[in-house]
Amino acid sequence: MTNRPTRRTRVLAETIVIGCDHRGYAMKEFVKEELAKRKFAVKDVGAFTADKPSDYPVHVSKVAGAVSAGLFRRGIAIDGSGVGASVVANRFPHVRAALCNDIGVARISREHTDSNVLVLAGMLTPNWLAAQILEAWLITPFEGGRHLRRVKSIDDNTQLSIALTHLDQIDPSKIDATSVNEPFVRRALEGLERIVKLFRPDERREGQAARMVESCPAKLTSGVRKHSALMMDLSSRGAQFRLQGSEEPQVMLDDVVECAVKTPYGPSTCRGTVKWVDIRSRTIGVAFESLPKDPKDPLRLMQDSML
Repeated sequence: MTNRPTRRTRVLAETIVIGCDHRGYAMKEFVKEELAKRKFAVKDVGAFTADKPSDYPVHVSKVAGAVSAGLFRRGIAIDGSGVGASVVANRFPHVRAALCNDIGVARISREHTDSNVLVLAGMLTPNWLAAQILEAWLITPFEGGRHLRRVKSIDDNTQLSIALTHLDQIDPSKIDATSVNEPFVRRALEGLERIVKLFRPDERREGQAARMVESCPAKLTSGVRKHSALMMDLSSRGAQFRLQGSEEPQVMLDDVVECAVKTPYGPSTCRGTVKWVDIRSRTIGVAFESLPKDPKDPLRLMQDSML
């Protein structure tokens, strides 16, 4: 028998991303309160009301996408039955979403599959049971061992490696160019293009033309979160920032951020939308939405100097 974990007493610093549709809104608010009791921070991606119908794929995709990209270690998705949320979440690479309707399933989902997205049925699960399911899911560790081997076998990187291994086994010297299936080649090239977009889904500037010669200190604010950063690159449309310190970035695609930048011409502030996030390099791309109207504003002057 596996020893069941007891309630944690230490303070946790993890942030959990959570999302729902209108039918899961009430439970989402309840779960947020339960997470706060356990000293977890929360990133709420909606829905933000139960009065207006909302589509679960929109908000569940934000949760699963954030976990898939490594922005958050774990997430919680809620809709009426939990079925739709499970289907959506598990379409994302590296996401192992588990629909848990009792405590035992919650424990096994963590022990055996290292579940990183908890799915709850907002219309079918009472709050008292949801609280116990949440507790079990939060504190139960992954057992590893044989389960680790099985989890790795469903990882998209493993599947991609298998495909590339098959390509490596092809001997070009034995291929007759006249017999190559043109539709197959076209399909392969389209597949390569999709892979590039999958791993580089951003608008980063290429080359070294018109790049900044020095970085500018900046403060980025998104909701209650504040990050110290350096503005590393600037264009007419936006800027690239490198986050400072050891704190994990708590921003997601489409988040609105307030940017306070100390330029060589003086301080300036503006507002923008996050267009891409790179966890490894701790950099984010921000597309500016509103700049100061003054043509002599320091940031505007700096943009002009970059053109």
